[in-house]
Amino acid sequence: MREGRNAFAKFVTAADEGIRPGDEVLVVDEADALFAVGRAELSGAEAMAFDAGPAVSVRNGAGRRDE
Repeated sequence: MREGRNAFAKFVTAADEGIRPGDEVLVVDEADALFAVGRAELSGAEAMAFDAGPAVSVRNGAGRRDE
């Protein structure tokens, strides 16, 4: 995902219930390190409930940790 790929629902561990499809969102890891910025494809509740499909269409990845 850091290379600009999409974030898929099956990997979502937490999401704000106020997120609506089309909202601009930040994708972070468990330590709140920024992974990416993109557009929500699902609501926060859907991202938590679904096991397939893109949750976030990533516009910009944050780069690799070793850079």
